[in-house]
Amino acid sequence: MLETAHESRLRSDRTVPSRAMPVLTHPQVVPRAQCLARRVVSVAVVLLALACIAGFRLPAPAAAAPLGLNSAYEPGSDWRHLKLVLATLKVSPPKVPVVYLLGGSAAREATVSDRDWTDQLTRLAGTNVRAFNLGTSGQSYDEDLLIVNRLPAVPGIVLIGVNVGRYTQPRLAEPGSLTWLPGGNPDPVSPATLFRWVQHRFASDDVGSQAKKREILNTWLAKRYPAFKRRYVYNARLLDRLIIACQERGLHPVLVNLPINRPFIGHALDVPTRRVAATSSAARDKFGIRSWDFVGSVGLVDRDYVDLWHLVRSGSVKYQLRLSTKTAVLLHDYGLAGG
Repeated sequence: MLETAHESRLRSDRTVPSRAMPVLTHPQVVPRAQCLARRVVSVAVVLLALACIAGFRLPAPAAAAPLGLNSAYEPGSDWRHLKLVLATLKVSPPKVPVVYLLGGSAAREATVSDRDWTDQLTRLAGTNVRAFNLGTSGQSYDEDLLIVNRLPAVPGIVLIGVNVGRYTQPRLAEPGSLTWLPGGNPDPVSPATLFRWVQHRFASDDVGSQAKKREILNTWLAKRYPAFKRRYVYNARLLDRLIIACQERGLHPVLVNLPINRPFIGHALDVPTRRVAATSSAARDKFGIRSWDFVGSVGLVDRDYVDLWHLVRSGSVKYQLRLSTKTAVLLHDYGLAGG
């Protein structure tokens, strides 16, 4: 079965745009083009010198907004944002407890915004806190390990987003490095600037039809479910390593089920979701951590989902509130709420 248009859009999030090939002029035209280019450069140099002598100041080129801080979502924005957060926190670590959400694009779409989430957590916990949604398209437990090992030495909670998609991910092409991923290597920005991230790719106008959702479900069963079965054991072992890495860094890991459109899916994915739930329960008991599954108890309905996993704002408001409420309690339980 061919990849759906919807899946193709999601996959493009992780695609680094290729550099355009230069267009060659006809060989007989090249000398004339070169001659004209030299004349233009010469004229430009003369004009620049005259401007300097006359005391004129040429306008500075406008600075391009960092990818992920633009007025609209762009492919790769989520990865750029993640790298901006890591670069910024490295030089400007927060002075308050931090809550991070890790996961794929379902995690990215699960909260309203970092500012809204931070404000809500602060109100509910009664103490200052900073929240970062670090969800990115196709994020794997492998990549989570790299992220956690780059977080600042600041007390906090790591919410590890869990869903069936996390167990379909392959091994990293370059273990130990994030440089090959989209987003480049951005310089740090001011911490307040990070709030400007345009987080959401989807809006209510993107909610798919019943036919489209059925197509996505059938495609997942035909194409992604085999990958899920092949890669499950590898990713389950990585989850253990990720939990240990968090604990070794003094962070508190929590397993959190990410949104899944149960009203539409029904029982079609019961087998893989039960396997994921069993792995989360085993990790909870093995490492003495929390594991949450509240997706079915916050009033999410089919129209809150673009497809099978991605929420629109009506859904993220519901999901975020429950996430914040439970996290606020944990901040006190772990002694991170400042008394």
